Amino acid sequence: SYSGVLKGMVQTLTREYLTNETLSFQPIAFITALNEMLTSPKKKNHFLFQLLYLTPLDNQFSFISCGCGSLMHLGGGTKAPRFLANQNPPLGENPHHGFYETTENWKEGDLLIAHSFDSEFSNEKHGTEFEEALKSIVGQHLQLSAQSQAEAILNKIAQTFPTLVDSSPK
Repeated sequence: SYSGVLKGMVQTLTREYLTNETLSFQPIAFITALNEMLTSPKKKNHFLFQLLYLTPLDNQFSFISCGCGSLMHLGGGTKAPRFLANQNPPLGENPHHGFYETTENWKEGDLLIAHSFDSEFSNEKHGTEFEEALKSIVGQHLQLSAQSQAEAILNKIAQTFPTLVDSSPK
């Protein structure tokens, strides 16, 4: 039921952007408004949340992670992916938090992988080992379709870091 409430709030906040072509979606304003809705006095729920907003006309994306992991960006033609993170608390936790956003350039053919693994847990317990393992695992499955790639990556991470996978939403 909590997920349904969150979905309703997201739909309410995005409706005007879907029906009015002159409005420009602003990820920070959206996350701030959603956080304010979730921190009302009667609601005590916290939500892990990630927003990835692609702007094809500008070849840019915006990423906001609230209590979740990072975004891995592998540009077309490059061998080394970059991990992009921002330190935001889960939604509904702090009504006055100023959210951080990561904005980057991207182009068709780039690979973007958002994961929900707890960044504090993975950094404290595994340090750079997790990021290096994820880079290697992704590199082994680049030839697969998106769905097959996601399943293969998750299965391999579950074998390599079982406690990390058990403690995080999928």
